[in-house]
Amino acid sequence: MTGAHVLACGLCSNSGLPWTGWDVFGVFVTVVVILAAILGAAVASQHRAAAGKPPREPAADMSPFMAELLSGRRMASYSAPVRAVTPGGIAVRYGRCCERGHQSPQQAVTHAGRIAHRIEVTGR
Repeated sequence: MTGAHVLACGLCSNSGLPWTGWDVFGVFVTVVVILAAILGAAVASQHRAAAGKPPREPAADMSPFMAELLSGRRMASYSAPVRAVTPGGIAVRYGRCCERGHQSPQQAVTHAGRIAHRIEVTGR
């Protein structure tokens, strides 16, 4: 037996074909489920827009890059300035709360407030 023959027999199933009916069925079901999930998300978004509701507030722990990737549309990235005074009386000012940015202005202001509070309490 040659090495190629051993490799070919290892890839074949008992019927001699690399794909059985159950393999094809499993791939078909997986594709249908993925397409149904994508279609359901698109329809839900359209119903929300038709009802006059604003878009859902994005998750706070998701980066703007991931939000763009998952939503399929370009989104703005927001940041807010941080101003605080340490317990020692030193004024601290940052131009932006973080390099990553946030998906909404409210998230940026909330994050800047948390940073300012931490500086005022711990001095760092």
